[in-house]
Amino acid sequence: KPTSPLGGMSIENQWIISGFTSLLGFVLLLYANPNTRIKAGIIGLLMAAGVCSLPILVQENPSKPDISKQTPTETEILTDLEPVDQDPLESLRDRFTTLPLENEQKRLAAGISNKQAFGVYLTDMLGRHKLTARDYLIRETRAGTSSHPFPRDNGSILMVLTELEIDFDQVSEVASRLGKITESHPEIGIVVLQVDNDQFLASSEEKLNDRKDPAFYKLNLQELQSIDLVRIQRAVDRLADSDTSMLRGDISQILVELLTKPGVTFHDSIARALLKWADDIGPAAEAGLQTLNLYALDRATPPEHLVRLVADHNAPEAIPTLVYFWEVNPTLWDRELVKFGQRVEPFALEKLSSNRPPLRRAAIQMLGQIGTALSLPDLREALEDEDPEVRVLAERAVNQIENR
Repeated sequence: KPTSPLGGMSIENQWIISGFTSLLGFVLLLYANPNTRIKAGIIGLLMAAGVCSLPILVQENPSKPDISKQTPTETEILTDLEPVDQDPLESLRDRFTTLPLENEQKRLAAGISNKQAFGVYLTDMLGRHKLTARDYLIRETRAGTSSHPFPRDNGSILMVLTELEIDFDQVSEVASRLGKITESHPEIGIVVLQVDNDQFLASSEEKLNDRKDPAFYKLNLQELQSIDLVRIQRAVDRLADSDTSMLRGDISQILVELLTKPGVTFHDSIARALLKWADDIGPAAEAGLQTLNLYALDRATPPEHLVRLVADHNAPEAIPTLVYFWEVNPTLWDRELVKFGQRVEPFALEKLSSNRPPLRRAAIQMLGQIGTALSLPDLREALEDEDPEVRVLAERAVNQIENR
């Protein structure tokens, strides 16, 4: 350890510090004693001489670092030089910050289902397109409601898609509609995508609405294939009000696919367009029946054109669903149920004993239109009903059946 105020430094540095300190003290003494500057100057010179003599009187070697304490051992040097091996999978997970995806994968693995979770890492996407991209990925992959976007560095987004029944390659194919796949890591369930923001831009409204323009059908077909559901709905409405002169097969195929997609709610518009565009009503009616059954499960009133689309196909498997809606609102759906003819006669006969007058009257009217001799005994019994309107309707129905 140094034992003097100037210890621990070289002799040259000690002279510099001593000289500077002496000069500063000398100047301050003269400035502080303007009336006795000669006396102050003499004292200052004596003090300066004393300070400047310290490096001569007290000589010490400059302090040196303790090599034994600071020099690293050979083992420490090798440890610093050698890179620490890291699991490649962990490196990838750290790079994309995949913790939310890992949590979903672990949750699904702990369950009894075979559903999976994958991630789409979106780069170079404008922020205003985030929700549209999210809705598209969830809709097209039929992902669960727990799917969610997570912001990452440089404006990137990790879209976690969970409860999937499709595999990684199918998710990659859906994601590729948004841009260019730059990396694919199935080992951790991540596909990296450079987003093409032009995918979010619609064509000119003037051209999309000009039915006289030859490009009208092609442009609206492109809109049907858009990733934006709002643009798709507008295209459906435009096509439902147009002539079916071009691209009929391509357009009807996309409309049928739209009818059963989760997240799509404009079923009336799609059904209205299909009634005009579908060459073969069968596939469209089958898709319509799937959607119609969902309305029945939710006990919701179905769209008019959707019911009409299903009824026009006249498929027997649709009868129970249409009978259900007819029972709920007999005056609204009776004309669609009548399209099935004598196949609905047993259902109408069953409702003759209903305690709901509107349903009884609707059943009698329906039997008058599609009933056979099988219905006559029950209708003649209704001629004695207490309700005068029921008696009138029953008499009319009997006459209709007997005159056929």
